[in-house]
Amino acid sequence: QIARISCAFALALAGPLPVAAQQSQDLGNFIQQTITLHPAIRAAETAIAKARANRQAAGTYTYNPELGVDYENSAENKVDFEVSQTIDAWGRRDSKVAVAAAGVEIASAEYDLIETELIERLLLALGENRKQMERLRLAEKRLSLSDRFLQLVRRSAAAGDVGQNDVLSAEINKSNAELLIFTARADVAEAQRELIALVGEKRSFWPTLPDVQRLSNNEFRPELSRTPEQRLALASLKISKAGIVAADRERLPDPTIGFRVGEEGETRLYGLSLS
Repeated sequence: QIARISCAFALALAGPLPVAAQQSQDLGNFIQQTITLHPAIRAAETAIAKARANRQAAGTYTYNPELGVDYENSAENKVDFEVSQTIDAWGRRDSKVAVAAAGVEIASAEYDLIETELIERLLLALGENRKQMERLRLAEKRLSLSDRFLQLVRRSAAAGDVGQNDVLSAEINKSNAELLIFTARADVAEAQRELIALVGEKRSFWPTLPDVQRLSNNEFRPELSRTPEQRLALASLKISKAGIVAADRERLPDPTIGFRVGEEGETRLYGLSLS
């Protein structure tokens, strides 16, 4: 409490904080700019790019062909050339692609979840700022009325219409109004510190929230099946199932076909292998 009063006193020494300074700005551009530059969004975008790269890598063929050359210098020179290729008979590549694709869906859902939470925090912070600014406006109005009332009581006391106790009561009322000003300014500073922490910079003006009560109920039709939480749950289930299929296929041996051709002296040799 002492720290808040000290902060408010410092703000009071710096001069009155005008309520009119909170001018309206475009809310959509403000939210979009904040989301684009926020570190959590940047990290989520990096995660999506990494997941897409993993999906692209998973689509490459699992096995590469192998080439072999065998030369023997003896009474009858021997030369062999062999080409072998392991075949993805059980669909290992497809299972890896399914796992990687589910990873992209998870990264995308996590991005939307972070974005939604950030927008929610921004709107709550803007609402808190608006509330504290309104409290400050009312406190300033009360101080103005208290000062006018004190001046009136002092004139009446000078004329002998009221006693000194009435003057003292009016002075106490003005002191209470001044204390409310200090507290209100401290609350405004605290609300704007939350906005600064979210946006990453100090601004002279913050956007105002629209009147939600004017929105028609028909304009708000949320798709509950497409919420980030729902998508994240479905993608997590999908990647679990795909991981089980991929693990099962990894245990199955893939066949390798080889073709061998060579010469031993004057004899040509041919061979075909399957393992």
